[in-house]
Order: sequence, then C-alpha cells, then structure tokens
Amino acid sequence: MDHPTTSTLLTWMTFMPLSGAALILAVLGLRSAGAVTREMGDQISRVIALAASGIVLVQGFFLWRAFDPSNPALQFVQHGRWIPAYNIEYFVGVDGISITLVMLTALVSFIATIASMPWWPGNAHLDDHHFTQHGVPGYMAMLLLLQTGMIGVFVSMDMFLFYVFWEVMLLPMYFLIGIWGGPRREYAAIKFFLYTMLGSVFILIAMLGTQFEPQTEGKLLFLEDVGTKPYQLDRMLWQLKQAEKLDGVKGIIFGEMLDCTSPGARPDLLEDVILNALDDFEGPIAIGLRSGHVSRANVTLTFGVEAELTHSVEPELRILEAAVAR
Repeated sequence: MDHPTTSTLLTWMTFMPLSGAALILAVLGLRSAGAVTREMGDQISRVIALAASGIVLVQGFFLWRAFDPSNPALQFVQHGRWIPAYNIEYFVGVDGISITLVMLTALVSFIATIASMPWWPGNAHLDDHHFTQHGVPGYMAMLLLLQTGMIGVFVSMDMFLFYVFWEVMLLPMYFLIGIWGGPRREYAAIKFFLYTMLGSVFILIAMLGTQFEPQTEGKLLFLEDVGTKPYQLDRMLWQLKQAEKLDGVKGIIFGEMLDCTSPGARPDLLEDVILNALDDFEGPIAIGLRSGHVSRANVTLTFGVEAELTHSVEPELRILEAAVAR
C-alpha cells in the first residue's frame, strides 16, 4: 500500500464514543431488567458520556502534540483492506487541516456533553420535559454516536468510508433535533432530513460514478476548454495534482483555450499559469495545439490510440497507429 499503517490513535478516537454508546445500551438493558432504577441509570449514562467524550479530548491533545507540522504528508495513518471486491479500504489519516477539525470536534463535543448535565447550580427547577431530564440514556447515546460520525468524516481517506461516517453523523442529529429539540422540533427535524438527504444523494451519485473515472497512468492527458479564466485553470491543475491524477502521466497536451483571457491581457498569460502550476511535471507539455471543439479548422485528435509526444525545441505529437480499423 502507498500509505502503510503508522498509528491506531485515530481509530481509538473515532470509536471511543461508539463504545460509550454501547455501554449506555447495556445500562438500558439492566434498567429494563430491574437491576438499576431509572435515576441511577440516568446518572450512569451521564457519567459514561462524559468519560468517553473526555477520553477523546485527551487523545486529541496527544494527537496534537505528536503531529509534525513540517511534514506535508498524511500522518497517523491506518490503512487496511475492508471490502476488496469493490476496492473499499479502511483508510484514515490527518493532515494540517483535518487535525484542526478533529481537535475542534473533540473540544466542542466535550463542552456539549458538559452542558447537557443537570448538575450545575440553578438547574434545580428543571422538570421531566427538559432535554437534560427526558430520555437521558437515549440522548447521551445519540450525542456519542454523533461524535463518532463527526470525527470519522474528518479522518476518512476512503470515499466509501467517508460516506458511511457521513450517514452515521446524520442519524443521531435527526433524533436529537426531533426528540430533544425546541418547540418546533418536528418541523426542524423534517427540514434537516430533507436537506441532508438531498446532499447524500449527490454524494452517492458521485461515488457510483467513480468507477467510470478514466485512468491516466501511462497515457497522454489532453485538456482544452472554453471560457475558463486563468485562476480557474490554475485551480484545476492544482486539484489534478492534489488528486494524484498527474502521477504517471507521460505528457500533457493543451488544445484550444478559447475566451480564457480578458481583452488586453498579455498573450503568454495562460502559458505562464500552466507552466507555474506544472513546474514539477517531468514529462513534455504541448501548449496551443490547434485541437478542440471550437473551430472547424482544428485538428481532430483520436482518443484511445497509441501516440507519442516528444519535445526538443518544439513539442511534437505523432499518432502511431490507425485511428479507424480498415
């Protein structure tokens, strides 16, 4: 694997709240069996939730102290096969952005758990309908399940794993809003469900479409566009680099880039943008090839045939096999 396992800390942080939720379910079982009273079950559930959330926060501090900000690569990686038949992996890790979000999630979750306790002065007037008194084990379990989903979203490096944690995060939010929310909680819960379901559908469509993603390794990459501004072209090239889609590409061909600069812009602006974004690309780059879907005078490139791109003084593209079988 390209990213071997270096630590299991992120897995512990992710599933520690889920373990707490499982313990709360065990407490519910004991209460149903009459082994503990309702009041005792509520107190035990609160203690479990507070302890699990606090442990995650402590683990987060260890994560923060051990993180190396000078290393741009993923850190604290755990990588393993999950569903090999569909190339789905358990792949978690953090970089400089995601570790900040993980720490923020751990801190805010711990504060929210503390705020959900009725132990503080001034809370003696709370009745059974207040969210800190009503359905306490279920509330605490949903709070912990939500924390697992949030941390999992920020550490997931596999698309399917991200989707699983995303859905895990939405489920407890729906119940927290619908059961323990304010006066219009049913309306808010339904609205939350509709909006998030719409987002989930688009994520699912994107996941299903990844199997049709073209493989660029060992091939020539052809790019041409209409109306793309220089900053958009620069962003697109950087995104291709970050997604590792340029790794293994043998050469890049830029065809017609029509209406991509403003009137009066210097003629070599796009070339500077391209060369700056691809300064570390080792293969040949051909810019300005008269090919694309704009002009009838352009050359039509055939895709899927063997070709060669060379450059000494000027780039030269040669098609090495017949485009159409006779």
